[in-house]
Amino acid sequence: MQGIGKIVEIVFALIVCLSLAAVAILAFDNEPANEITKIVYFTPAVKPGGTLTVIRNIVRRRSCETVAYRTIRDGAGALHLYDPRHVIINAPASKIGLSDTLTSDMLIPRSANPGEAEWRVTLEWKCNWVQKWFDWPIVVMRPPIKFMIE
Repeated sequence: MQGIGKIVEIVFALIVCLSLAAVAILAFDNEPANEITKIVYFTPAVKPGGTLTVIRNIVRRRSCETVAYRTIRDGAGALHLYDPRHVIINAPASKIGLSDTLTSDMLIPRSANPGEAEWRVTLEWKCNWVQKWFDWPIVVMRPPIKFMIE
């Protein structure tokens, strides 16, 4: 009987160790859902109330819940915040690793001041259950896109 008890203790300890190792691996998972390979186009000049269009070539890496935080800093340096955009990026297995095109359209506020402006996006990706349960996303700040507000 004592031998069986020892085996149960060892099996239990192995299960606990493997579970903790799995959680640790998922907690340190930091591969983004996609990678920008090239900015193909962006509207060089936009009037207040107009639309800034940005087209990027990307490579999809995985499927993740995504929140995009977007801002525009206008010609006078005023910061214009947009509502966070919640998206679930579904990258079918057949598209993972392949190039794709991503288009974003942003309405420039009518109150935006003319001059050199920049569009910034910060992305939060939750790709596994540890990131979702503990609210521990992968955070990526994209390089700014500079454009003119006329």
